Amino acid sequence: MMMRCRVVQEVWELSDDATENAILDSYALALFVGTDPWQPRPPSASALRAFRTSLDAAGVLGRFGVIVERSFLLQGLAFRPGYIREPIFRRQPLA
Repeated sequence: MMMRCRVVQEVWELSDDATENAILDSYALALFVGTDPWQPRPPSASALRAFRTSLDAAGVLGRFGVIVERSFLLQGLAFRPGYIREPIFRRQPLA
């Protein structure tokens, strides 16, 4: 669940607090991270912060965006961070 929350943060460039709120407000995000969309209980902002800090300490955080982007490209999707109101995912031909 924490890794999916980190993907949400990366895709929509959200802070820890904004990620928690976005999951509470969005049925789709609640489903994506694996919490009950009718009564979402996402990780708290402090838990997200602690997870992000542990990724940074392990040296993974700096590469996380590249890993997410590459995963999208392997599926034929272009990844461009956007706003929570308008994320942009477009099919791209595989090269």
